[in-house]
Amino acid sequence: KEIKMNFGPQLGYPKLKASGIDDNAGTALADIVQKLKAANAITTDDELESHLRKRFMLPQRTPGSAPLPAAQAAAPSGPMQFSERRLSDSWKKTFNKNKDVTSELMRESLTEIYAKMKDKLRTAYNAAPESGKVKVAANMGEAPGKDDYYSKLKTLFLQFAVEAREGAKKELSPAVRKKLSETRRLAAYDTKTGYFDALPAHVKKQIEELPTNVKKQVEAQASLVAESQVADLEKATYFQFTSSATSTDDINVILNDVDEKVVPTLEGTSNKAMSIEVAAADAIAHVMGSSRMALFFEPDVAASIESFTFVNEDPISPICQALEGTVFAVSDPDVDRYGPPLHHNCKSRLVPNMVGDESNPEIDRGGVPLTKTELK
Repeated sequence: KEIKMNFGPQLGYPKLKASGIDDNAGTALADIVQKLKAANAITTDDELESHLRKRFMLPQRTPGSAPLPAAQAAAPSGPMQFSERRLSDSWKKTFNKNKDVTSELMRESLTEIYAKMKDKLRTAYNAAPESGKVKVAANMGEAPGKDDYYSKLKTLFLQFAVEAREGAKKELSPAVRKKLSETRRLAAYDTKTGYFDALPAHVKKQIEELPTNVKKQVEAQASLVAESQVADLEKATYFQFTSSATSTDDINVILNDVDEKVVPTLEGTSNKAMSIEVAAADAIAHVMGSSRMALFFEPDVAASIESFTFVNEDPISPICQALEGTVFAVSDPDVDRYGPPLHHNCKSRLVPNMVGDESNPEIDRGGVPLTKTELK
């Protein structure tokens, strides 16, 4: 209105755009408080509770009412031995390494798909009649490169499944390991190629020897990631394209608006919509966990395992805090129900306790093994 009053009617008017506004501050604060509590860095006293209630605009606690009891993490079953610490460090390093490799592949592949989408949009927009330009995005169909992306993810995940299986063998007794195939060194991951045919022969053989159910789980995980991420990318790109096309006919301006919407997500500078890091961590947790458990429940191996201990050296979520240190009998149906991952970025795992090991912990769930029962 001020421009019209001062300069008269114009063909177009500038638009104000707010940036840097984030509605996730409350979620971030709650996550920080939870992590500080888990690390015993703060205590939930009355002053902190009052501050948080004001911060989240919650009613104050009724005078005289007792606060909810704080969740207590399970006490550790005992000091970790050197070999256990070494396995723990190895698991975390492998998890983080695989997450970083997967994030890199996701980011590079999605950026490539996005570039192809923009080229396709530009070509279609320039060829469309004036009356059809605003509808260009609605007629784009499937984003180019999704099948290629799925192939790369599947091949990478299969390598991680082999690696997790080989690592799990080290947690078994020497006698059981002798029955299993010889461990071979894995080649470095090639995120640029990512195709099965490009892998070294010994890695192909290890992948081919994976149990069928593990292969199916890996394929399902790769398909889920590719489908959901590309769908999110299409939604963000096409929605912004259509929105901008209603206010300008300059294709460069339209695509610049799309870049402002999509690029921060691909680069990891925005926490809105899809998160590449979260998706990578979830996928790795599922792939590594399913491969480990498939090995442990192979007939020759399962017969040698007495129980499983739920292990997480630094549990953050309430469910992992509650389960840490819990010992499940092999036959307990809840082994499957509470088998990690249990949430985003879950680094928990089930560690086998071998039959005949006198240092095995007592079983908390699923019955008492014969080795712990006094025969009468």
